[in-house]
Amino acid sequence: MSTTKKEIRAKLEATAERNKALTNKLTDSCLLTDYRHLVKEGNIWTKALQEALNDHEIVIIPASDFPYMIDNYMIDNSVTIPSNRRSRSYTS
Repeated sequence: MSTTKKEIRAKLEATAERNKALTNKLTDSCLLTDYRHLVKEGNIWTKALQEALNDHEIVIIPASDFPYMIDNYMIDNSVTIPSNRRSRSYTS
């Protein structure tokens, strides 16, 4: 392996360790379903997900028999995930 490849791998490993350390500091969590009151007709969870991300560091998306629909037909309705947030999803 050339020095360049070794350097790149070392930097990637260091970045992954920093990301893991930062992620481990996140503690404030909620379930997406705690924001069910913001779901629009048609099972659209866009606003609920965005508010959960705005309010908490970790948003847990529980397993569901139905998909969590996210609409983004306009830029104002898309979901923005801040870099200091994390989402987790679980399967049944």
